[in-house]
Amino acid sequence: MRRRTPVYRVAQTCILGLVLLSFASASSYLPVESSTGIISNDGFSFLNETSQLTPRDEKPFTLRIMPLGASITYGYQSTDGNGYRRWLRQQLRHAGWWVNMVGSNPNDTSTMNDNEVEATSGFRVDEVTQQAERTIPQQPNLILINAGTNDANQYNDTAVDVYKTGERMDALLTRLFDAIPGTTIILSTLLPRNAESQIVYFTNYISDQYRQIVTARRQKGQRIVLAEMSDFIKVEDLIDGTHPTDFGYKKVASVWWEAIQEAEREGLLQPPNKTGVSDTKRTTCKKEYGSGNRKGRVQTQRGSGADDGNYVHSSKDMGRIFSPATTKKEKDFDPGINYAQLVNKFGAHREGALDELVWTKDGDGTYMFINNNDGKFGSAVKIEVNDGCLARGVRWGDVNGDGLDDFICISREGHMYVSINEDKDPNVPTFRSIGLVKDKPGNGLGQINVRLGDIDGDGRIDYCLVHNNGDIRCWRNGGQKDAPTKEYGGYWQDLGIVFKGKGMGDITGVRLVDINGDFRSDWLWLDEKGKVTTYINNRGTGKSLVPDWREAGVTHAGMGVDGAKNRIKFGRVYAGGGADYTWIESVKQTNGDWKHYTHVYKNTGHGGTKLKGDGVYYCDIRGTGADDYVWISSEGRGYLYGNVHDPPIWKPEGIEIFNVKKDRKSLHLADFDGDGKCDLWAVKRDTGEAEIWLNKWSDNAHGDYFQYKGVLTGNARCTQGWGVGLYDLGLRFADLDGDGRADYLCMDPDGRTDGWLNKGENGFESIGQVKRSEHYDRANHRWADVNGDRMADFLWIDKFNVDTKVWINQGPVPTLDSKWRWGPQDGPRYMGADRGANMHFPNLGGLGRADYHQVIPRTNIAYTWFNECPNEALDDDDSTEDPKLPQYPAPAQPASINNNGANDAM
Repeated sequence: MRRRTPVYRVAQTCILGLVLLSFASASSYLPVESSTGIISNDGFSFLNETSQLTPRDEKPFTLRIMPLGASITYGYQSTDGNGYRRWLRQQLRHAGWWVNMVGSNPNDTSTMNDNEVEATSGFRVDEVTQQAERTIPQQPNLILINAGTNDANQYNDTAVDVYKTGERMDALLTRLFDAIPGTTIILSTLLPRNAESQIVYFTNYISDQYRQIVTARRQKGQRIVLAEMSDFIKVEDLIDGTHPTDFGYKKVASVWWEAIQEAEREGLLQPPNKTGVSDTKRTTCKKEYGSGNRKGRVQTQRGSGADDGNYVHSSKDMGRIFSPATTKKEKDFDPGINYAQLVNKFGAHREGALDELVWTKDGDGTYMFINNNDGKFGSAVKIEVNDGCLARGVRWGDVNGDGLDDFICISREGHMYVSINEDKDPNVPTFRSIGLVKDKPGNGLGQINVRLGDIDGDGRIDYCLVHNNGDIRCWRNGGQKDAPTKEYGGYWQDLGIVFKGKGMGDITGVRLVDINGDFRSDWLWLDEKGKVTTYINNRGTGKSLVPDWREAGVTHAGMGVDGAKNRIKFGRVYAGGGADYTWIESVKQTNGDWKHYTHVYKNTGHGGTKLKGDGVYYCDIRGTGADDYVWISSEGRGYLYGNVHDPPIWKPEGIEIFNVKKDRKSLHLADFDGDGKCDLWAVKRDTGEAEIWLNKWSDNAHGDYFQYKGVLTGNARCTQGWGVGLYDLGLRFADLDGDGRADYLCMDPDGRTDGWLNKGENGFESIGQVKRSEHYDRANHRWADVNGDRMADFLWIDKFNVDTKVWINQGPVPTLDSKWRWGPQDGPRYMGADRGANMHFPNLGGLGRADYHQVIPRTNIAYTWFNECPNEALDDDDSTEDPKLPQYPAPAQPASINNNGANDAM
């Protein structure tokens, strides 16, 4: 079919059935008077970038360009992967323009440094519209659009409706003008096609629609120019009938260059909006494994904050509080006695829950005495554990992390069998046997060597062996569902030796008990009279989960009688602290029977639960484009350390900026209102409602830095609360869509996440599931912008080797199971330095990229590996040389700009 002549040059023989959408919301232009010299529009100096041009050649501001489209924009079929982009960039630099190309989908085969582009092969206009959302936050001041070829290709797909391609393009233009004040758009007609007649027809049809759209918008005074590709590019310039040859791409660059010159002549171009991201250096390159080591490890914190000191034990003698049973023999009772949290009668959170008293009676069964609070216990209730375990092998512990203890039987050989607490009845627990979950240890070790305790503080019981020399080796429970076995998608992680023996003697005195209430099992050794020596389990440092054991000395004086050791039991009889010390006291009655009592010493000790490194938060408090450091106390008092890019110096250093008297775990720092400064959020644990304090920081302020606004999260809800681990937080806040506002992310324990987009005060928009589970603990997940595109990516810190895997945020492109698309990166992207709870991902370098930041928990000394692009330069070696583009005799624009258009908004 013969190519049709453009409508603005001759009269059309037919009238297109295009009804243009309203342009009322789009921005018109007002010419901006240029200033002289290079302007830094983002607060950054032009670091190490030296112009090869004379000052009179330099243009007054940067062109932050978004090349937007599909495969032609991407550079498909070009031998260097650059398409037209490098030719055009070189021409712009030669003419004196500073250039920063932006986009979220760089071409992996490209040879140019400034390789950002917003294009995906095969995308139609509607898909390009969705893709554009990913780069809108970067606020380009010049947008080059070539899209619609794939709409023409799919002309026979009724779901596409090729006749409405123009309407879809018009809607895209409206969105761009609305979202990026002051931007200029150059819309190109489609390249000619060497294809079947219908495709050629619709290619020309769509181009005519675009000409009409540009005509109408220019008449309304909008910043738009037409790039006429249809005549200058010939079918012989195409390599496959659709995509240009290398020379064809060079001709495409000529057309763009002429259109940009036209925009400059008409005064349509103006400086880009401030985003806090540099236009003079690469900040959005891919994060590669081991990158960020150019500067090496940099000390960025010298130690600050406070802890609660070492553990100091004290107790209150509560006397004989309960008599559970009377038996014929003295030894019939205490061997089968344990404490376990089985029903949580009062529905308390885990730190306030109580333990029941449980008695396993050989030949009879297992009985529970429910804890009614304040040292009062109910009558015996028989419970079915579905296991014929002898009393000497019975243990209790939370295997699946649901907050309730499960039944565990350790065989004589050390096999571990489990029955899961089903939590079906608030008064009587029911149990489901899942069989063997840990094989016997062998090597002469067995039941007498097995100890169960939570070594890493994640809320799940771990399996440990006490060797004859007192050394303890543990296997971490890496369960996801009911058990840490392959059947349930879990694993046992061998932690190696986690505790070195202290030469105390008999290993039967070793207990693993949370004595200070921080959900980490401490090391206790009891002598024959019940005297206790204690080492407190604190989070350590290094590429393992071995605790930092702190000696607390003798914490319990004992009962002063031989044989007391086996009668000492530990459990949470009273709420609000660590495990209480119970002596099973047996008194012979006049009839020869033995009456048994629980004689309890209530734990009133303190310390050893909070480390200096627990309080570190990182967020941009002062609006500088880089994260500051805020240390928050456990009761909600915040201290600011300002980032002045001179580590380890911070200014101001340690000034108090808020005191909200809230649990530290409820507090988050994130930008609520999109003003570039982080606000304070306080989450209600059971509902997910969040109170907001808006950040009113200024360098001249001397107090009242945060203004309370109340609950502003509208209908957003998250009942996940938080678990016992430091970062086992069900609710997170991160900018998912790149609009500068932190969005609301509700995470299940396995990392599956529902999202609400932050549209302003009480305007949170539910978008359903945004991330499916990767089958890892949420405590080891983080949200941070890894590649500098202003959208939070999804991270997981591997507890085996502490490397970090990354899923790149690819924007609101629905998939089968989520409303957001994520690009899993092959292999880890951050090289392991320390265990997960010690690693953070702040933007300390100010590049908008997540740096790798290690905090030593006991001292709060910190080190950073800065996440920088290997080659920061945007320019290539020949960037300012004349590319000698083919001469292009550009036709006149389809309409003159109407400076008195109806919409004078900028």
